[in-house]
Parts: sequence; C-alpha cells; structure tokens
Amino acid sequence: MSKFLENHFNMIGRLTADPEVITMKNDRELVTFSIAYGKYYKPKDGDPVITTSYFDVKVFGYMTKRAKGLIKGQMVAIGGTLEQEKWEKEGKNYSKVVLYADEILPIQIEKSGSAKPSQQTTGDVSADQEEPQGDLPF
Repeated sequence: MSKFLENHFNMIGRLTADPEVITMKNDRELVTFSIAYGKYYKPKDGDPVITTSYFDVKVFGYMTKRAKGLIKGQMVAIGGTLEQEKWEKEGKNYSKVVLYADEILPIQIEKSGSAKPSQQTTGDVSADQEEPQGDLPF
C-alpha cells in the first residue's frame, strides 16, 4: 500500500461558518473552515442518540479557489490528509488533528432526499487539473 493511502480521509459534513481566507508570505492563500459531522445511532434499550463532531479544515494551493466559494451550512465532501498540530501555551501542551483538504465537492440535497454534486461551484476547479508541484506551504 502506498504511503499516500495510509494517511487519506474522505468525509461529508456541513460548514459551521463561512470560510476564512488568510494571505500568507509570498501572497499564497490559506483557506480555513470547520465542518460538523453528525452520527445517529439507537441503543438497544434507549432513545435515538445524535452525536456531533467538529473538524478544522485547511486548504492550500489549487483548491483554495473552490473553498472560498463555500458558505455556512453547506454540505460538502472533502478528502485529503490528516495532520496533528501541536503547540504550547502558558506552559501547557495542546494538540489537535486538522484535515488538510485537497479535494472539495459541494453537495446539494434534493427535495427527494437524494444527494448530488452541487451546481454551485463558485471557484470550480476542473477535475482533470493536476495538482501543482513544488514547495509545500507548511
């Protein structure tokens, strides 16, 4: 199995807020947003339970154009890699897992309940566009 596939995720969730665009050194852009993922289950002897998990997402490079077109509440499918970010604050160590997305697909739910790729793809990136090669911004 390739190293790439060992650290790859696919997830569907809803944006918790509009994306934030940060201009870094050398005018490169970083787009950040959070998504919420809900899980439904029913215990054998109990009421149905819905739990929600929240994930921070970061987007660099060629996919930033599409990420900037997303809006709060929108359902989106994302894929990419996971990174554990670590930092220290006031003598205490912290860490969190961040999703680095290199695939973004807005999803539209139809009245029938079926899902399909959204026609609202502001900042659309062609599916056959190759990922640019070169230095990583992190």
